[in-house]
Amino acid sequence: MTVAGIIDAILVGPDAYFSPASTAAQFLVQTPLGVGVGMLAARRYRDGEGDFEDIFIGFKRYWPVVAIGLLMTLGMWVIMMASLIGGGIVVGITYAISPPAAIAVGVVLFLCLMVAMVYLGMRLWFAYLVCVDPRGAHPGPIQSIKLSWYLTSGHVLKLWLTGITMGLIALLCLLLLILPFLFYALPFIGCVTGVLYVMVNPLPLDDADWQSAGPLPEDESMGYEGV
Repeated sequence: MTVAGIIDAILVGPDAYFSPASTAAQFLVQTPLGVGVGMLAARRYRDGEGDFEDIFIGFKRYWPVVAIGLLMTLGMWVIMMASLIGGGIVVGITYAISPPAAIAVGVVLFLCLMVAMVYLGMRLWFAYLVCVDPRGAHPGPIQSIKLSWYLTSGHVLKLWLTGITMGLIALLCLLLLILPFLFYALPFIGCVTGVLYVMVNPLPLDDADWQSAGPLPEDESMGYEGV
């Protein structure tokens, strides 16, 4: 990411709104690498297995993992843009009637958007781990997202509370300088994610689970042979 930041500073300047090199590095390197810590923790917690090489397990299914990141980012971006445009229209109409009411409506709409984004984030939290799990069915990107939605059904509040706790720990470590954040907060978040994944999916998904989550299209099977 440091190298990407230097490239961006040369290409578009340090204050550019969009940083192409850093964005590409996030999707192509950081995302697959970040999956590994969670999967290692999940395997150790689930059955005592797992080796250091699991840190790089995201690269074994590289393109599906990258595709998941792109799909979720684009989806969130579209939802945010549509919400901001729609909310702006509503606030604008309300402002013509009553400026104070427009402010109140804007705050309420913004809070609703934040709640919706957090909810979606919780429901899609495990898409990457479902995709790379060696005991799973190796689904494609879209099916991995569907399965994460299925697995998190009924667990959103618990996941949200855990996420808030992890965020506070990460913020505290960041305030204590960058080293505690890198060497404690980030591994801690990865480990908690892996443990939570096992808690909502203690065993590989069986046929009934796959049917509940939806059929697996042929073009997304990625070698699916049943579990």
